[in-house]
Amino acid sequence: MPSYRVLADNLGVSRPRICQLVKLGLPTHSVRAALRWRESRPPMRMATNGKAANWVVPPADLQRRKRRFPAETGDSLQDALATSIFANNAAFELFEEAKARGDEDGRLAYYMRIYLATLKNRFMAERMAREELERRKVLVNKQHIVDYCRRLLDAVLKRLRRLPDETGPQCNPQNPLMGYEVLKRAVDAVLEAGLNALRDLQPESQSQA
Repeated sequence: MPSYRVLADNLGVSRPRICQLVKLGLPTHSVRAALRWRESRPPMRMATNGKAANWVVPPADLQRRKRRFPAETGDSLQDALATSIFANNAAFELFEEAKARGDEDGRLAYYMRIYLATLKNRFMAERMAREELERRKVLVNKQHIVDYCRRLLDAVLKRLRRLPDETGPQCNPQNPLMGYEVLKRAVDAVLEAGLNALRDLQPESQSQA
């Protein structure tokens, strides 16, 4: 039967940690059994003895997570954003798993720090992506769109309002007033339809106000 020191060296944890794992069901009759038991469990915390410091998650769980890693698109900006989102979501899953287990192995605070770090990186990646898309004119500022639409509508409305005066007499030279009135009613109907459509687009709170 291996000693706790041997088990700790092979599992990459401290001897006090081995004592905790034994209480959770870690077999101690062989190193292989201990390793199999660990691989069947959720991800363990970072190794503390330096001999297995590069081991973070069991191989089975690592393969499960690796399959969901976002594929590269060739666009470094989008790839960086997708990777940061993936890392943040994965960290949140680890935190939720630790919380669901009731922090039985003391990893909740560790995963919380990882989640907050990945969340910060995600915000930075999203901000950089947004700024780059704006620079490329792919993503347009909302206020710019409003200004463009207002300038376009102003030009159309001015021309539309002048239509009865300028075109009415030409439509009916024998009775210019009738031509004016017909076009005036048509223009008023178009403007009314536009106002109704605009009211439908407004939020309910603004329309009531």
